[in-house]
Amino acid sequence: MSDEINLFCNLDVIEDREAHVAVLERVFRAVMDTRETPDGYQFKLPVERLNDVALWISNERFCCPFFHFAINLAPESDHLWLTLGGSEAVKALIQADTIDQIYQIHGKKR
Repeated sequence: MSDEINLFCNLDVIEDREAHVAVLERVFRAVMDTRETPDGYQFKLPVERLNDVALWISNERFCCPFFHFAINLAPESDHLWLTLGGSEAVKALIQADTIDQIYQIHGKKR
């Protein structure tokens, strides 16, 4: 048996793709900081984006089941950390897709 994971995102499982993309843009437009972790990345977001983050995860986990998600929200904090990770291949996908998207949204160059 292989340990390989299919890294295919099946967007057909998302009922309202336009809404999903709009939430994704709201989430990643609000990223305040990014940290690399051993198996992925963490994204610092204002706590006001918590509902959007939860909504994005609730859909993204169906189309991209290979992601590991975590939300860290400390008591009385004004921000949260969204952790997105997985295998080495998943981390590379996040690097190539999500990180580049964030830079593009914010008009930054790497």
